[in-house]
Amino acid sequence: MDFEAVVTLPFALSSAMWVQDSSGAVFVYFTNGFRRAAAQRVRVRGTTGPGRIAPWVENARIDVVGPGTLPEPLRLPVWDLAKLENFGRWVEVEGKRTAITPDAWV
Repeated sequence: MDFEAVVTLPFALSSAMWVQDSSGAVFVYFTNGFRRAAAQRVRVRGTTGPGRIAPWVENARIDVVGPGTLPEPLRLPVWDLAKLENFGRWVEVEGKRTAITPDAWV
């Protein structure tokens, strides 16, 4: 695979991230070190792997193309978050917090 996309969720402590383009989102495992940040435009070159829920890109080389912008978030009802077509997509969810406990985190 060889494509450009925007980083939507970089994981600081692993060699993985979510990226998204106009066709959807994909989880990427990369092999080269680079300073990653949300909203970067990157070039992804790797191979398709089976994934647990949906295919992912593995053994990827990432090149930073430049600054990008996060995609417009999908505004979904909570029950649509589990649909496969929304897997990994940049979303916005509205809700109401009804309780706070000392061990809770957001």
